[in-house]
Amino acid sequence: MVFYSEDKANMSVSKLISSLLDIEFCDSNSNILRLLNDKNSSDYNVYLDVVPDNKKIVGDYNRILGTYDAYADRNINIIPIPCTEYYVIKALYSIGVDFKFKYDWVAIVIALMFT
Repeated sequence: MVFYSEDKANMSVSKLISSLLDIEFCDSNSNILRLLNDKNSSDYNVYLDVVPDNKKIVGDYNRILGTYDAYADRNINIIPIPCTEYYVIKALYSIGVDFKFKYDWVAIVIALMFT
């Protein structure tokens, strides 16, 4: 099984995830489609940040979903997520990581999101 993410490989969260998973970062939603076309593996899990009010991202997502018909012989799982950083922060918060923020309002928002 090949894992892809549209995030940039040099981001801190990407480095953290790649230390735990065998995952390839593609730097954009648009590059995901190119990589699916270029690779020979038959099994893919693709994690895409999909923000409903961003027409470009939704368009990229729909184009990638269109690969289902073109690659009926492949197992392609497109997994839309709001953003990778959300899940990492949520996981860290759930295990008790004590965040220190420059602004108090950020701590309040994070606490409200994850409690």
